[in-house]
Amino acid sequence: MQDKAIKTYLAKCAKSDGSISYDTIKNTRQAAYHYLQFTKAPITDHAIYDMVQFKKSHREDQTHEENLAIFQSLQPVSSHRNYTSSILGIFHRNRAQLDMSIHISSHHKTIPISEPILRAIRQDPELTQIHYDAIDLMAFGGERFTALHTIDLKDIYLVENSTSAIFDIPVRLAKSGINHPSIIPRQLAERLLERAQKLGYKCPMPNYQSVWKTITKLAQRKYNVRQTSHYWRKRFESIAETIPADKMNPNHWIILLGEKPKVGHMPDIYSLMTNQQVINEYEQYLAPRLNLTKDNATAKPSEIEQLRTENNELRERLDNITKLLSQIANKS
Repeated sequence: MQDKAIKTYLAKCAKSDGSISYDTIKNTRQAAYHYLQFTKAPITDHAIYDMVQFKKSHREDQTHEENLAIFQSLQPVSSHRNYTSSILGIFHRNRAQLDMSIHISSHHKTIPISEPILRAIRQDPELTQIHYDAIDLMAFGGERFTALHTIDLKDIYLVENSTSAIFDIPVRLAKSGINHPSIIPRQLAERLLERAQKLGYKCPMPNYQSVWKTITKLAQRKYNVRQTSHYWRKRFESIAETIPADKMNPNHWIILLGEKPKVGHMPDIYSLMTNQQVINEYEQYLAPRLNLTKDNATAKPSEIEQLRTENNELRERLDNITKLLSQIANKS
């Protein structure tokens, strides 16, 4: 990624600490590659920069606007519209704005997944311990895939006199751009640390994408549900919202999601470990609700089959709604 125009764009996308998210870098690289392929331009470390410079010198030239109008409509449309947005951003951040705009919208609806099905996936015999740990990490952690699986081992703390461990999520991994704590059960953290140290990893699960690919395929094939990072965050938040405010201060679980508290300040790792109010609340009120391995919560096969059928019907209805919305959008 040596292209000067791309480096300028990424620098202006950097967070407050100067870090740039992995997803932003990946998406920008893919957008540049696919656009260069589409225009049949040589793929070099200055190709995008040359395009930007040409536009600066030829403001009336509409070549890229015309190219991008076609490029954004290629299949798969959602990917190419996102690529187009990135290309427009590169030109704009390099002071060579194109006479074109694009609105990225999504009609995707999050399909609820019943807790018995989530527990059935978590305990499915086709999976192994590493898959169970990955699911538990997402269920308890409240953060996104990349942050929880690739945090440095040195940023994981086992809290004395508790059953918890704290992940000190740095700004570079937090999509919200806020350094914040996440809490997971101590036993889970110990398994992740032991495995990482045994295999020479610098983070809990650097191969998380392949691990989750297996989980996602199984969930789709056997349970007809879609597992996403965003879904786990929604589940965490939905469960936390059921806890009475006099039991767990809402600001405390908001902090664990990486959002700024409405009252008070964001605690640092050391204040959490000395003043364990948030940890105690998490252990007593939130962790039991997030747990997917409760002994008394295993659904019978007939119940799971009924839930699969209900999920299939719900998915079909939402798909029909999505198609209808797309048709309406195209006509407008």
